[in-house]
Amino acid sequence: MCDTMKNLGVSNDAICLMMFSSLLRCVAHWFQNLALRSITTWAQLEKAFLGKYFPPAKAIKRQKEIVEFEQADDEGLNIEA
Repeated sequence: MCDTMKNLGVSNDAICLMMFSSLLRCVAHWFQNLALRSITTWAQLEKAFLGKYFPPAKAIKRQKEIVEFEQADDEGLNIEA
């Protein structure tokens, strides 16, 4: 699909913006209610999305949780192929 759109001269930013609109309802609702043409590039959308749904405080909290993640003594390692 993306290659077909590229052949039609559609920019990568436009493709990403179109694909983004298929996300979950609450995010799609937020996206559809943005001011018309307020976001025209993927970078702008990324910044707005992260600011809305993943602010710096939340990112820091998640990073801390990842860094401090430990396997409990009674937990095994289960890998399924």
